[in-house]
Amino acid sequence: MPNESMTSRERWLAALDGGQTDRFPVWLKASFPHWRAAQPDVPPDMDGLELQRLLGQDPLADDSFLPPFEPKNACRTTIERTAFDGGVRATHITETPDGPLVGVYTEWPGDGSRHTLTHPAATAEGLERLRWVYRWAENRDARQADLDPELAPALSAARKEQEAVHARRAADGIPLCGYLPCSPLMELIKYQCGLEAFAYLMADRPELVEEAMALIHMANLRRIRYLTRFWKGDFVLIIEDASTLLHTPAWFRQYSAPHLTDYCNELRNGGIRPVLHLCGHLKAILGDIARIPAAGVEAYTTPPVGDATLAEGRRHMPDHTLLGGANAALLLRPVEEIISAVRDDLSRCPDRRRIILTSGGVLPPAVSFAKARRIVSEFKKL
Repeated sequence: MPNESMTSRERWLAALDGGQTDRFPVWLKASFPHWRAAQPDVPPDMDGLELQRLLGQDPLADDSFLPPFEPKNACRTTIERTAFDGGVRATHITETPDGPLVGVYTEWPGDGSRHTLTHPAATAEGLERLRWVYRWAENRDARQADLDPELAPALSAARKEQEAVHARRAADGIPLCGYLPCSPLMELIKYQCGLEAFAYLMADRPELVEEAMALIHMANLRRIRYLTRFWKGDFVLIIEDASTLLHTPAWFRQYSAPHLTDYCNELRNGGIRPVLHLCGHLKAILGDIARIPAAGVEAYTTPPVGDATLAEGRRHMPDHTLLGGANAALLLRPVEEIISAVRDDLSRCPDRRRIILTSGGVLPPAVSFAKARRIVSEFKKL
């Protein structure tokens, strides 16, 4: 691209901040294990940044946040694994003062995927036990962490390490992204209760559900406050996964939106851009998302996999950058049709700001390396 005048990091951050870019930033989720495992042209040990560069896209470096110490609670978890059909069945047993929590999962090492067979808190008894898992959030106030003689050395060392990582990525012209868990509503629906059991619990034991949500929310805030103490990246993805196929708009407004607002405000106060990972059907809650002080919405997935176009997102959320624009069904079509569909959607947007063109959700394994490289090239010309 002879007219490029920005580094990838400058391009990413300008788009997230609503500024001008020399072209749309482009990012396909090519470094994710499920796509890489299906590509004969991609060595399994190839560095993720090298792979992104080979595709020609604007690279993104990630850095998973972990507190520089182990939080304490009254629980202990053991994992029992058994092999079957090329995968692993993993049984997680968490001992709590009120009895065990048992979750059963399948793990597929080949593509890094994991699926839930048994949710640990699908009953009222399980939800009562789950509260113990999150009570570690009450141990310490993160705002006083630097004054704590037990934590200060670990935090100081972690901060210096993160500053070095961020400086190295910035020198390479690559943005650094971190990750945070979802809001309490989605934590319970996705990982702890399952959607059906959660709906019954909301009807039968709403006070218990809301107590669990409050504890999870406190734990999330504590984690964010430690992150803003020492992490030095450019933006954080809050992996919410919200979709109105998983929850109702009313639930999102009552529970998720206030919690996500708290997280975004904490991150912004700490100098970090918050980006919401929201995938799937969002049209019914675009106005609600617009009121959350996030910098952007990632995995913004267009129809038919999602239900809102880029143009609809830009009109309803003018202050949020959209990281998406495609979807798995579209990416299986010929490249010419992909580019034509995205170009038509872009033509209906109010302007060309606040858009980072990505695969939306996953990059389908059926998309070859050569096709992915061509999609990137054509996206960069739009």
